[in-house]
Amino acid sequence: VEFRELFNKKLACQLGMNYTAYFPDFTSMSETEIFISTKGGYTDYHIDFQENFSIQLRGSKKWKLCKSGVTSPIAGFTPHYAKSGNLEQQLKLLSMEFPFKYDKDEIESLATEIELNAGDVLYHPAGIWHAVECTEDSITINLSLKNLNKADIIAQSLKHLMNQDPELRENMTFSSRED
Repeated sequence: VEFRELFNKKLACQLGMNYTAYFPDFTSMSETEIFISTKGGYTDYHIDFQENFSIQLRGSKKWKLCKSGVTSPIAGFTPHYAKSGNLEQQLKLLSMEFPFKYDKDEIESLATEIELNAGDVLYHPAGIWHAVECTEDSITINLSLKNLNKADIIAQSLKHLMNQDPELRENMTFSSRED
């Protein structure tokens, strides 16, 4: 947590995310992940809702990247986790923006392939399809940064204003189906 709060906050500020890169309690809306992977490890195509920087510390990985058409995603889309129960919610959120389809063959045919080696850094923006294969044992640090969107800021502001009204702070009760 300390690394995330210090390093990711500074990175977010340098990228112009200094106002909206925090939760209301001023903790950073970022993640730092360390991936320790063995040769042959594979993560299938998915999109993230954060801005990502992957720093390859050791070994190498083959990345396949393709534009998705999703702009400012409010959720990731991880079809390889289809059994986790989150896939339906992800599709609902993405379909709010446009009719969303996942066609792995089409993505594969349009993807650009790059190899990340020790010392390389890759920026992959929110909403881009990507799949990753370990071509040798590797260690990667991933820094993920998330901005609040305008809807988040407006909703939080409205909640703050509404909570000033004692009637709106009252608990809701239902005594019958007609209520």
